[in-house]
Amino acid sequence: MQGMLLYAQYHVMYTLVISLLIIILLFNVGALPEKPDFPVSELCDLYKQKCDTKLKKMNCKQRAAECLDYVDNGLNVTWNFCMFMNNNTTICRERAIVDFDIIEKAVMDDTFKYDFGE
Repeated sequence: MQGMLLYAQYHVMYTLVISLLIIILLFNVGALPEKPDFPVSELCDLYKQKCDTKLKKMNCKQRAAECLDYVDNGLNVTWNFCMFMNNNTTICRERAIVDFDIIEKAVMDDTFKYDFGE
C-alpha cells in the first residue's frame, strides 16, 4: 500500500513539473522578438498618389498592390535573414530601419519591380 502511495506522489510531482515546463515554454515562445512595424500601407498609398498625379501611369492600382508585396517581402527577408545570422533583435531592428529607407527610396523613385515573371 505504501508503494502505491509513493507512486501516486511521484506521478503528481512528475505531472506538475511537466506542466510547469510547458507553461514556461509557452511564455517564452510568446516572447519571441518581432520585427518592428513600418508604415508600409502609408508608403504605398503615397506612391499610388504620386503614380496617379505625377507619373500618370495607367496601372497605378496594380503598382500600389505590387508596392505592398515588394515592401513586405523586402522587410521580411531582411528581418528573417538577420535574425538567422545574428539572433540579435537590436542589430536586426537597425538593419530593418536602414533597409526600409532603401526600399522607400526605390518605391518613391518608381524603380521597384516585384513580379519578375512579367
